[in-house]
Amino acid sequence: MATLLDFFEEMQSFVNISEETLQAAKKSKINEKNSPKLKQLVKNWVNGLYDEDPELLVQELERLLP
Repeated sequence: MATLLDFFEEMQSFVNISEETLQAAKKSKINEKNSPKLKQLVKNWVNGLYDEDPELLVQELERLLP
């Protein structure tokens, strides 16, 4: 089960993620089990939907932050 923090950390190899965003993700406790949207984004990433634009994915992830 991936957390929002796990996903942001993975995306750091493609896009610069601020420390503030990482801390907010850590505090959020959002994961695939409690967020259907995160679960769908993970699935889309695995299926290559964001291969050409990982920044768009990061923007989608940032929208999940409280």
